[in-house]
This record gives sequence, C-alpha cells and structure tokens, in this order.
Amino acid sequence: MRRRPRFLRSIRGRLLASYLLLSVIPLAALGGYLIASVNHFYLHQVQTYMTSEAVILADSLADTLAGGSTVEALFFQNSPPLALRTWPLVTAFDTAGRVVLTSDPSLAGHIGERVIEPGVEGALAGQAASGVENSPATTTLVAYVAQPVRNSGRLVGAVHIKYSLAEVRLAQGQLRLAIVGVALAGAGFALLLGLWLTRAITRPIQQLSDAADAIAAGRISAPVPEATLAELDNLARQFNRMAAALAEAEAARQSAFANIAHDIRTPMGSIRSATEALAAGAVEQPELRQRLLAGLVNQSQYIGRLADDLLRLAAYEGGLTLQPARVDLGALACTAVEAVTARAAQQAVAVECCMPAAALLVDADADRMLEVLFNLLDNALTYSPTGGTVRVSGEVNARDRAARIHVRDDGPGIPPEALAHLFERHWRGDYRRTAGSAHFGLGLNIARAIILAHGGALAAANRDGGGADFFFTLPLAA
Repeated sequence: MRRRPRFLRSIRGRLLASYLLLSVIPLAALGGYLIASVNHFYLHQVQTYMTSEAVILADSLADTLAGGSTVEALFFQNSPPLALRTWPLVTAFDTAGRVVLTSDPSLAGHIGERVIEPGVEGALAGQAASGVENSPATTTLVAYVAQPVRNSGRLVGAVHIKYSLAEVRLAQGQLRLAIVGVALAGAGFALLLGLWLTRAITRPIQQLSDAADAIAAGRISAPVPEATLAELDNLARQFNRMAAALAEAEAARQSAFANIAHDIRTPMGSIRSATEALAAGAVEQPELRQRLLAGLVNQSQYIGRLADDLLRLAAYEGGLTLQPARVDLGALACTAVEAVTARAAQQAVAVECCMPAAALLVDADADRMLEVLFNLLDNALTYSPTGGTVRVSGEVNARDRAARIHVRDDGPGIPPEALAHLFERHWRGDYRRTAGSAHFGLGLNIARAIILAHGGALAAANRDGGGADFFFTLPLAA
C-alpha cells in the first residue's frame, strides 16, 4: 500500500491541503474561464469591426470594380478612404480572383494577378466569410473577413481584410499574467489564512496530545489552556478534569501505599520485638512467654485481616458478583450481632439488636450483607469505650419504600471534615484511631461498594448525644 506524504498524515496537513484545494482550484478555474472569455470577446470584437469595415469598403469599391478601370483603382489605392487607411491589410479582388488593389505589402507586386486568400473564393461565390488562420509570412495568427462586392445587385468582386492578432495576443498575455498574478496572490493569501486557521485548530489538539504523552509517561502536567472553539474548549475542560482526577488518584495511591507500609510496619515491629525477646530467653518465663505469644497471634491476625481487605478491594474493582434472594434484613442484622457478642463481652461493650415486628424483606445477597454488617459492627466495637453500648436497629422508610439499618456506638464521633471523605477508597480511615491500635480502614469502602451494588446507599452521621451512627438503606422487596 502506497504511503501518503508525511504532511498528509497529520490533521494540520490535511486541513491545509483541503483549504488550499478549496481555494486554489476555484481561483484557477475562474482564471481559466476569464482568459477564455476575454479571448473570445477580443476575437469577436475584432471580427465584428472588420466585418463592418468590409461592408463599408465593399460599398466604396462597388463602382470601381464594376467599371474595371485600373486608373480609378490606382487612384483609389493612392487616396484611400478612412476605412482603408485604418486597416492596412485590405485587398480587393475582381470576379476572376485577380488583385485589383491592396494595402498588404506582401501583395503589392501582384496587382492584376490571381492570388488565393482564405475566404475569397466563398466571397466571389456570394458568401461572406470570416475566421482565424496562421499567416505563412509572419507565422502569427491573423483574423480575416471576406465580403462580396455587388453593384446594382450584380457581383463585381470581393474585399478581403486581414488583421494580425499579435497585439491582441500581447494584450491577452498581459491579461493572463494579471489573472495568474491575482490567482497566485489569492493562493498566497489562502495559504497564510489556512496556516493561521489550521494552527488555531490543531494547536489545542497538539497541547492535548503533549499533555496525554506526559500523563502516559507518569508526569501530570499543568492544565491545558482552554481553546476558543467550543468543541475543543469542552474537550480541554474534560481533559483537565480527567488530569486533576488522575493527579488526585495518584496522590491517593501514594498515600495508600504509605499507609499500608505504616500499618504493616507497626505489627511487624511488635512481632520482631516479641521474637527477639523469646530468642533472648523470655521463652523460659511462662507468664512473659504467654503474653508475647498472644501478641504474636494478635499481630499476625491483624496482618491477615489487612491482606484480606486488600484482596477483597482488588476483587471488587473488577465488579461484584451477587446472588440475590429474598431475605429478612432485620433477622440478618440480629444474626450478625449474635456473632460478635463474645468479642463485645471481652471489651466490656454491650451489643443490642432492636428490630420492628414486621420483617424487613429485601432482595439481597445474604453473605454480602453479613459482610457489611460485620464491617460496621467491627468499626463500632473498635471505637466504643469500655462500658459503652453498640445498638443495631431497623426501620422502614414508607415514602421511599426502603429498609434502613442503623449501627450506633458511644465512641468519640467523627470530625465534620472527615464525614465527606469517610467512604473514599484511598482516604485514610484513622480519624478515631485509639492509641496503640492499627487499622487501615478499607472496610468502609468495601461496605459502600456492596450497598451500591444492591441499589442502596450507605452514610454516616454524628449522634446528638455523642458517638457515630452508620446507616444504610436497601429497597424493599416488591
């Protein structure tokens, strides 16, 4: 396959080529039409004038040619009328085709001889003729007119007029040069205008391309300037919005890696300290050994939970797979409460489940909903103080035909500035972190993804009496 020229492989080159074709071709066609029209006009004017002069000369020479008087003819030639003086190449013929008089220097020595000139035979037959031919003497184009001469209705000869078109051709050449000059000037102007227009169109595209290359190379460049064209202006705004989102996501990713490293380093430090203590002889002290081994178990469990959160988050990014069925959301919430009762008792925190008498029937994936409930309960138990209470309750929103579940705790609450970012994927969820605890906080983002996949909503608020209230809603079953 033949490759296009390099400049035609770019938008700017194609726009410029199209603009030049649309401007130069019409100018060239118009110039050609003007030249042809002027040529036709000049030739028509010359032949029209020559025909008029031939008619006048035919009337003037009618008596002379009818009488056959050579003396009168010579006198006529020596004292020609205005028409004969205006057209120097005039020749009069008798009915036999002999030259009677002429102003053509090439025929001056052929008076009385038969000479062939174009159109004369037709004129001697009574038919006027006109046309253009190449002169063998001067190798230039000449226009000619042959007019029959009649006297009292009788054909007595013919008048032949020819005129060199050299001057006409010269004038036409000058006109052609002028037209070509105007066409070239127009093409030059079109080129400059095309360059300006294509630059105005392609410059924002090139800026977007450069910015995209920078992003592909890992560099978030400065915002792309907004263009003057509406379509490109909207594209630039969308690109800047995308670049800002990418920059924010990159910053969040780096922050997330830093948080993961921090959350892993803390238990790893504890594990290292415990193993070093055991290796140094603590294994011989039953009480200390038991405490260190319990710490190792707790820290390893924490690392396991963190790995599980990261794996679930990566899996949810590819899309959730749900297996919905008709379930009682209230009963499911109480089941989750019973499952965490032992842990709550260890922390000296009370857990209550209060549901309405009517079943909260929803179409949902029971396993996924338990994952959400366990996450919210874990969050509430983590930040509830000793002697506090975690209350799980349910209600029906009749207006929206939705079931709502609340998980309330007696913890320190949520700072107002944190509420807007609480469920963001890479925002660090340590707003209520207590001393000595480590928690990466991916669970809330995972919980929100599950609720959204069910067509519901998850939110959080601070309670008037202190503590936090996490609640989610799901559409009631039809």
